[in-house]
Parts: sequence; structure tokens; C-alpha cells
Amino acid sequence: MSLPSELYVHVDGAVANPGVYVLSGESPRVGQAVELAGGLTEDADTLSVNLAAPLTDGEKVYIPHAGEEGEQAVVSDPVSGVPSGGAAQDTSSTVDINTATAEELQSLPGVGEATARAIIEERERGGPFTSIEDIMRVSGIGEKKFECMRERIRV
Repeated sequence: MSLPSELYVHVDGAVANPGVYVLSGESPRVGQAVELAGGLTEDADTLSVNLAAPLTDGEKVYIPHAGEEGEQAVVSDPVSGVPSGGAAQDTSSTVDINTATAEELQSLPGVGEATARAIIEERERGGPFTSIEDIMRVSGIGEKKFECMRERIRV
């Protein structure tokens, strides 16, 4: 299996020039994408950034700004089978927040191990989510994080 010679990656958040960048090489890393985007801004939350993480074609890298509650660096998997440009949402590429495993929840933008655990604990304690907005019941998920994940979740 040969890897593509070019990867397209969306870099967003606390970088100088957010946008879509083309990386080449055998194993491009988050740090290379951040460099192409002009580097980290002064208010970047570098505690949660793994600049050595490998990338694949179509991923989104989100670098949080300092003070973004509960945010962490995110490398999102591309939405399989849904071309960019506003195609209809395919429910097979979204995550059901009422049944997802911790691993599935971690595929969402802004969700790491601790947030995935908190989502599972909240649905066990408070009952199933009745709307996607209910995920904001979870400590650490505010409007900003919800907006980043809203297109990728369902109930």
C-alpha cells in the first residue's frame, strides 16, 4: 500500500495563518503543518499539543488558545465518504453520543481521554442525551467546543 505523496490538512485555532495546507513526505507531522500555518500564536495552549503526531490526508488540526476551557489540541479524522463542499451528512460518519465508546468519542474535535470519560459518566448519571446540545451538560464542553463537534455528533 503506497501512501499519497501529498496530504491536505486543515490547520485551525491558535496558529498565525489558519487554512488548508499541502504537506509532502513519508510521514508528515502536526509540527510541520503548524509551521506551514505560520507557527503557533503567543496565546497557543502548548501543553496539549503533540507536534510529533503523524497526519493523514484530510485531517483537521485544531490548536487551542490559552484559556479555552476544556479544549485540547485535536487531530480529527477526515469524514469518510463525505466530500468537502457541503454534501449531506452521512450518519455513518457521525458519532452517536449515547452509544459511543471512549475511543469513538475521542475521534471528535476537542475530545480527549478525560472528556470522553466525562461524556460517558454524564450519560450514565444523567440519562441519555435527548439532543446534540445536551452534550453541553458535560463539564468542559461549552459552546465553542460544541460548535467544533456539532456536525460530527448525533443522538
